[in-house]
Amino acid sequence: ALSDKPGPYHWNEAIHPEVHAAQLFAPSEDPTPWIEAGIGVVLTHQQDGIARGTGALVTFQESPHRALLKDRASRHFSFRKGTSSQDYPRSMMGALALLEQTAEDARWYASGGDGSANLSLAAWNEQGQLPAFVSVENWQDGLRADALRRRMGEAIPWVLVGMPDGYRRLEAIKATQSACVLPLNFPAPFDVSDPVTSRYISLEEMKHWEWAPAQAAAFAAAGIPFAFTSQGLTAPKELIAATRRAMRHGLTEADALRAWTT
Repeated sequence: ALSDKPGPYHWNEAIHPEVHAAQLFAPSEDPTPWIEAGIGVVLTHQQDGIARGTGALVTFQESPHRALLKDRASRHFSFRKGTSSQDYPRSMMGALALLEQTAEDARWYASGGDGSANLSLAAWNEQGQLPAFVSVENWQDGLRADALRRRMGEAIPWVLVGMPDGYRRLEAIKATQSACVLPLNFPAPFDVSDPVTSRYISLEEMKHWEWAPAQAAAFAAAGIPFAFTSQGLTAPKELIAATRRAMRHGLTEADALRAWTT
């Protein structure tokens, strides 16, 4: 089925590069928790869809006129269709195919197409030089994203966001030449007091609980550039404690500071 979105846009609702976070952003009513956690600047975007549009670089000011530092600072992708009412895509394969086909359509549109207007493809082409961030759920998604990026003909590596287990394939992740934005929402300890229920906790889950806090240190040792994200944490106040936990698992103070600043 075609998109229900009115106007000359992409036929699939999950593809909306014409969405700009700067047009949706409203300053936080109370930025104090973020400032107390040491955060002064945020890269924000609408976390919905496969092609999510552009992100905005903002700071904490009451006025949106003063808060906005850069209106189109980045472009964002994922492999989840989000709130789209259409059935397609239902799978990872479909999401990858849809992104690759959209890249082909955008090239066709840039060459003249059939003369019709498509604001989504026009926005896709206009944003081609912006840094690209792709949301990934695991190391497999990270490698899929890089393979897709190459098939789409993009020369600059994408930034991989949210990968909690990249430590499992450090050499492969490094080979992508991608920078990474690592999460700090480490898994909580398992309750193994009941011998019956503890049988259902896999060795893989236990090893991830052990290794997740050491991921940043492993990335630093491997020479993979990374920053941190607050995504997945329940409150900004958790940032400092989570960073310190990563430092107890081998991350140096200098690398921690670099991940939050430069």
